[in-house]
Amino acid sequence: MVTSTWNYRVFEFESHGETYRDIRTVYYADDKPHSYSAEAASVGWQVTNKNPMVEGIDELVKFTTALLLPVLRESDFT
Repeated sequence: MVTSTWNYRVFEFESHGETYRDIRTVYYADDKPHSYSAEAASVGWQVTNKNPMVEGIDELVKFTTALLLPVLRESDFT
């Protein structure tokens, strides 16, 4: 059985001869990245409890964690 997960990762790409980075959603199968979102991730969250700021903080922690992981490039998926 394949285990599917996702997280946010810093993604590096070239555009008009310049190097850029953004944070994208990366999808994994059995802990190996297999695809990523076409656009940068945005900060947003569903309010599910009495303290909606907790969900916002959790989302920002996920973004911060992405900054601590190795940078991914399109070549990592081919």
